Amino acid sequence: MLPGCNPVVSNPTVSQWYNPACFVSPASLAVGPGYGFGDAPIGGLRSMRWINVDFALAKNFAITEQKQIQFRAEAFNMFNHMVLGVPGTSISPSFSNGQVSYGSAGVVSSIANTPRQLQLALKFMF
Repeated sequence: MLPGCNPVVSNPTVSQWYNPACFVSPASLAVGPGYGFGDAPIGGLRSMRWINVDFALAKNFAITEQKQIQFRAEAFNMFNHMVLGVPGTSISPSFSNGQVSYGSAGVVSSIANTPRQLQLALKFMF
């Protein structure tokens, strides 16, 4: 990491989850020749927290003493909360027209969970 640079963005978006300009390869000329260990902290960058609420309702209806019908209604990810995937981590800066581009570093290009799913079921028990 570059000294004095904060990789955490105050308002992260899909196009910039963290600041890739704070990171440099240990083998780059900015640090020195040869390969070495970096000094980025473990767990310094985080993805979104996982929020998921599942819900189910079931009702048994007796037909006879030994036969029943069960009706179930289930909702998975009931509030349809989107959890973004892990941002890109491959930092390879390129220069074009006086602009620095970091490729997919810090860019979120997927979602980690599934959208809301509703399910109805009818089960006969004997």
